[in-house]
Parts: sequence; C-alpha cells; structure tokens
Amino acid sequence: MTVTGPAATGKVRADQQVPPPSAPSDTRASCTRCRAALGDDQEWCLECGTARTVIRGASHWWIPLAIIGGVVLLVLAGFAIALIGLSQ
Repeated sequence: MTVTGPAATGKVRADQQVPPPSAPSDTRASCTRCRAALGDDQEWCLECGTARTVIRGASHWWIPLAIIGGVVLLVLAGFAIALIGLSQ
C-alpha cells in the first residue's frame, strides 16, 4: 500500500486530519424494491418476491396466433367442402 500526500512525508499539522483509508465497498447485490440483500446466485428476492432478472414478454406473439388462425380457417374450409360434397 502506498501512502501519498501529507501523511507520506510526515508533515501533518496538528489541526489537519488525515482521512482513513477507504474500506472496500460492499459489492453484494440488493433488491431494487425492498433493498434486501441478495446472494450471487439468487434470482428472486426472498422478502418481497421481486425478480432480479428482467423477464420480457414474447416479442412476436402474433406469429403463432396467425398460424393457428390459418389452420382453423383451413379446417373450416375443409368441413364446408365436405358438407357441400355430401349434400349433392
């Protein structure tokens, strides 16, 4: 550890205070909602239940819906054709 400034030279006045060395900051994660401490591998807050990770919704939810709608239309068209064929 290298000391710099007035404390390094030993020329500190009696009325001058030398700040203590900074302590390492606590890098533990905390909950964004209730500020409870979270473990490194913890994905949910045990106090309030808030998710630590961002959960995103489906980005293209309409694609499966369009496919299912198309299949339903094809099935209905098949039934209509079958009914027309049986009625003749």
